[in-house]
Amino acid sequence: MKNLANIVLAGFKAFVGFLANSIAIISDAVNNLSDALSSIIKGQPFSPDIAIEH
Repeated sequence: MKNLANIVLAGFKAFVGFLANSIAIISDAVNNLSDALSSIIKGQPFSPDIAIEH
């Protein structure tokens, strides 16, 4: 749910940023999107197939 909210927020900020021609708002949208993507990546279950053996 949090990831979906961050993605929606990023889309809205990007839309407003492009309308306002504001690089600051667009950059904030990219930041929100990267937060959402990192949360999705960290939320993935551990896969033993890619574990490093010692």
